[in-house]
Amino acid sequence: MTIVTLLYRVRMLNVRSILFCSILLFLIQQEGKGQPNWVKEEPTSTQYYIGVAEAIKSGNTTKYRDKARDLALSRLASQIEVNVSTISESTIRKIGGNVQDFFSLIAKSEARHTIEEYEVVDTWEDENKYWVYLRVSKAEYQEKLSRKTATMTTRVYTAYKSGLQQYSNQNYAAALSSFVKGIEDAVPYLARLEPINYDGKPVDLFSELEFSLQSLLDELRIERISGPSNVAKSNQPTNTPFLVKITDKNTTRPVEGVPVEFLFGNGNDGEIESPVYTHRNGVAESRLLKVSTRQKILSIGAKISVLNLVENPSDSLIQRILNGFNNPEVKYNIRVSGVPVFIENTEVFLGKASNKYKVGRLVREQLTRSGLTVTEDLNDATFYIEVMVTTREGSETDGLFSSFCDIEIRVMNVVTGKETASYSLTDIKGLDFSYKEAGEVAINASIDSLRNEIINKLINSVKE
Repeated sequence: MTIVTLLYRVRMLNVRSILFCSILLFLIQQEGKGQPNWVKEEPTSTQYYIGVAEAIKSGNTTKYRDKARDLALSRLASQIEVNVSTISESTIRKIGGNVQDFFSLIAKSEARHTIEEYEVVDTWEDENKYWVYLRVSKAEYQEKLSRKTATMTTRVYTAYKSGLQQYSNQNYAAALSSFVKGIEDAVPYLARLEPINYDGKPVDLFSELEFSLQSLLDELRIERISGPSNVAKSNQPTNTPFLVKITDKNTTRPVEGVPVEFLFGNGNDGEIESPVYTHRNGVAESRLLKVSTRQKILSIGAKISVLNLVENPSDSLIQRILNGFNNPEVKYNIRVSGVPVFIENTEVFLGKASNKYKVGRLVREQLTRSGLTVTEDLNDATFYIEVMVTTREGSETDGLFSSFCDIEIRVMNVVTGKETASYSLTDIKGLDFSYKEAGEVAINASIDSLRNEIINKLINSVKE
């Protein structure tokens, strides 16, 4: 074998080795792209709380990654054990819901306020989904929780003592604020708070806060002073405010600085100023800014807003606890009328004035059905609507006649004197065996177009 042949074979061997290594490396890389085991089956550990979650990739990167992270933290938090037996029966009744929901709320609230740092073990994604794997050391968590619980116990105790002092001095607004603040600080550590020594006796601090807050609420009275007239116009503000008064039941002394919340009985039936605070005379004033309900009767309640005294009123556990207190309330029932509208019809059919007003009747019917009020007196109207209908002859071909219909609708705000909207349909064609019959066909076709294309826009232009 010549040296040249040997060198050639060595070279070919090197080429094959390089090719083999390249293929092997490619296969290894492809294998690495498969789902990791923690995606297929969530890992378990005696040393860590673990949370694995996924999110569908939609919108921007930050949104779906944040969604997956928040869900993973929620699943991590659900593993935290809480001692529910340390929580009073009155608190459990306030929270309500089923047992699983109860455990979940307590654990998530504690975790949200305690877990400041977590480890992102891994992430993985494919074309459609994104996964994240989080964990928190159980030992580190318990250590931080112990420190935070001790610190928070001191803060809650301080708020409790301050509330009692303000209560005894009849500074009710300040007492309310202190008691509610103490409850808010205590809630995330509800299953961890230890009894404290108060006047030589062990005291369940959270139960005492609940009792004190309820006692204070029981001593306050809320009453109606005045309100809007018995009729409110849909989508319009009321001129007369709601006035309620907060007083001490025992002394009838007015209470200043108390937040009052006004709520619609049937959810979001409009817009109202809320919360508002009582003045020196104990009176709180609110105005109805807009009525959007289609109901004939609008129910509005007013009560002391303890939830407005917390920093995070959207916290579901805080909401359940504070909404569970017996809270004095007054109600207003107001009849709702639609925005008053005056309609003027002008109809010309094949060159002659007509009083059939087919289009005008449709407009009236649809406005009334939507909750608006059609008035016959322009002086009572908020909006003036002019409906002009013109039907004209077209042509005749082989005994078949054509007619055309034009509709124009103008909307004017009577208060401002400005035109707010206008709509038109032109050259809507009708065919039949006479101009008159063709004209009727054209009008009916125009009414269909009006119903499908314009009527909702017309209603909205008045309601808005």
